[in-house]
Amino acid sequence: MHDRVQQAAYSLIPEEQKQATHLQIGQLLQQNLSEIEQEEQLFDIVGHLNLGQDLIIQAQEREALARLNLEAGQKARNSTAYAAARSFVQRGLELLVADCWQTQYELTLNLYLAAAETAYLNADFEDMEAMATQVLRSDQTILDKVKIYEIQINALAAQSQMLEAISVGITALAQLGIELPSEPDDALTNTTLKNLAEQLQGKQIEELLNLPMMSDREKIAAIQLLAILFTPIFTASPTLLPLLCSTMMSLSLQFGNAPASTIGYVGYGLVLAAFLGEVERGYRFGRVALNLLDRFNVREFKCLTLLWFGTFIQHRQEALRVTIPTLKEGYLVGMETGDFLNAGYNISIYFSGKFFAGAYLDDLASEIENYYAVLATVKQDSALTYLKMKRQAVQNLKEMVSQPALLSGTVYDEKLMLPKHHQDNELTAIAFAYVHKLILAYLFGNYTNALDYITQANLYLMQC
Repeated sequence: MHDRVQQAAYSLIPEEQKQATHLQIGQLLQQNLSEIEQEEQLFDIVGHLNLGQDLIIQAQEREALARLNLEAGQKARNSTAYAAARSFVQRGLELLVADCWQTQYELTLNLYLAAAETAYLNADFEDMEAMATQVLRSDQTILDKVKIYEIQINALAAQSQMLEAISVGITALAQLGIELPSEPDDALTNTTLKNLAEQLQGKQIEELLNLPMMSDREKIAAIQLLAILFTPIFTASPTLLPLLCSTMMSLSLQFGNAPASTIGYVGYGLVLAAFLGEVERGYRFGRVALNLLDRFNVREFKCLTLLWFGTFIQHRQEALRVTIPTLKEGYLVGMETGDFLNAGYNISIYFSGKFFAGAYLDDLASEIENYYAVLATVKQDSALTYLKMKRQAVQNLKEMVSQPALLSGTVYDEKLMLPKHHQDNELTAIAFAYVHKLILAYLFGNYTNALDYITQANLYLMQC
């Protein structure tokens, strides 16, 4: 009833007076509400002011409204209202003056960064790249550019352009004084690992939690970039992982812990457990990463930390079923924080865990389909590839097919996708495809082909 009364009253306002009315309402709310109340009603206030913005002439007032739109956009983004966030940010950009990069630098930078991020979160990669180009052309320092590089890396990885994502990261890191080769460098890796071993000598693993807080802004930026590169490097160039992780560890040991240090610790735990066979020690580093997450109480890197712990470390010391809630939590956190790429990988490995733990195929197929629809909406092509493989493998197990180990059906067609994985250098995806073929061949008693698929999977894993 109240809404109908409001609508009726609004319809009585002459069209030519509506802008002035909205502007007056917005200004009255600003004048009469406390700071806390203004924060609670921020969307309403900004909405009214935006509808009356053509009547705002003073440059100072237009800049203040641009700032309010940025604040509203950030609040909407943190509430996962990504479409609304983008709308507020776009309105803020419209309120900037022509020479904004010279006269309103900080506000302009923050609005363009928010515009690039919200474009990515709305799966508009073309507009994201346009915003990124504008920032990189206008920014004054590397620290101002880092956020854009992070968004570009995530967007490229989401589109399965892993080598391009790595290239962007290497370029950015070089500007921060961090050397990361595009190809494996055994000498550099061995030197870095040796230096790290010397730094760790005499230290208890659990004591790393008590390192001081990292305060050097360039080092914080560097370790964040390294953390974001973790997934593209694992997917397209895993032999770089030991160097990546040991570099992150060294930065933490030299300059203190930052939220991104969790990725360094869990990554080094992965290297120890999966590459070097030091399972118990690797597990302890993984636990340090989880404890550091709790200590910082920052959700930004939680999705990625849970992904690597749940995928490569946890099952080596705990029951397989225990990894399932870990990976589900990683997915949920990732979707809440906008880390769609790693959310997708979390849910993909979650289904692997459920499959090997003996889930009913009908239930598994239905659940995979639901999550597939979510990831398709946010255009996470890379993570979708792995879900497609799982959907097709489950379909082959449920239905009568002439060649059950052939991943070719309505969901995934290996005859089309394997050449594409080669083209995109997604060697991990090719290896995973052969692992699925191996499982199907084994379950259907085709042991000769199963042995061949083991050879093929190992071939691509070794190339990684």
